[in-house]
Amino acid sequence: MEGDLEYLGAYVAGTDRLVNNQIVHSFPPDDSEVGPVEPAVGARIEPVPPELSEAGVQILLGYRVGESARSTRGSVSIDYRVDGGRVRTHEEDVGVVVCSAQREHECREENPSR
Repeated sequence: MEGDLEYLGAYVAGTDRLVNNQIVHSFPPDDSEVGPVEPAVGARIEPVPPELSEAGVQILLGYRVGESARSTRGSVSIDYRVDGGRVRTHEEDVGVVVCSAQREHECREENPSR
């Protein structure tokens, strides 16, 4: 991880979410923006019915970037347990770049679709 990035928490949005979001404008996420969410810690995720398997669930991670910073993260670790068993860890490769308003131009250079 590079830069000043504060982790705010994680939420889970189910198959009934409104959209797949890469960016939400408030954290914790607002139900009107995402749909129903619940805190990820302690969440119980039921198997997804076959007709909804493409939708799956979405984990929303909240971060706050420092005032004059540009921050990146290359992976996220997710601890979980299956049917009350032992805790397992899944490491997911991600490409997260977060810029403060002062350095927003740098994010646009890396991701011109913004």
